[in-house]
Amino acid sequence: MQGGIVGMILLTVLFFLTGVFAKLPHATLAAVVIVACLDLVDIPALRRLYLVSMMEFTVAMASLLGVLVVGMLWGIFIGITLSPLLTIGRISNPHTETLGRMQGTNQYVPIDRHPKAEVVPGVFVYRVDAQLFYANASRVREDLMGRLNALDRPVDLVVFDLSSSPTIDLSAAETLAELHVRLRHAMSSYDSRARTRKSSNSSSRLV
Repeated sequence: MQGGIVGMILLTVLFFLTGVFAKLPHATLAAVVIVACLDLVDIPALRRLYLVSMMEFTVAMASLLGVLVVGMLWGIFIGITLSPLLTIGRISNPHTETLGRMQGTNQYVPIDRHPKAEVVPGVFVYRVDAQLFYANASRVREDLMGRLNALDRPVDLVVFDLSSSPTIDLSAAETLAELHVRLRHAMSSYDSRARTRKSSNSSSRLV
């Protein structure tokens, strides 16, 4: 009912009162348009986006500026284009963590957020908080190897926690297989060097 009344009023204005509005100053007409558009912009929602996710706020502001500057269709196109690009960029650089065991439990938690977590001797637990696919597989591999090379203790077992990775594509699976071979070879080389040093030390003591 309310919509019908508003429609009738608009038709009346269009057919009988256009001459009155034609004589209004441009500044007045601009003010009417601005007031009408204010309801289209949800300021509290933009504020929440700014506080929660800067990426989503950036997409929203780019879409808004696109609508204001070049038109509604181009603004929508900007938002549709930026959203998947930012999503791919975020997935391509996933968040990774080194895990440790909480004291007295079998629960493993991120060491950087839980300083009291215990590191099991000889064991390195690593987790990726994202799906693994061709765009981030090599980055994850290099990140893991960099963390291992930065350790000041020997590692006998590397545990790759995939509980936060819902999917793995073929490229990522091949990268994991390559990583397994690479780590096994590195550990075998380390064990051989350790045995050699131990034999040398024993021979020196016998002499």
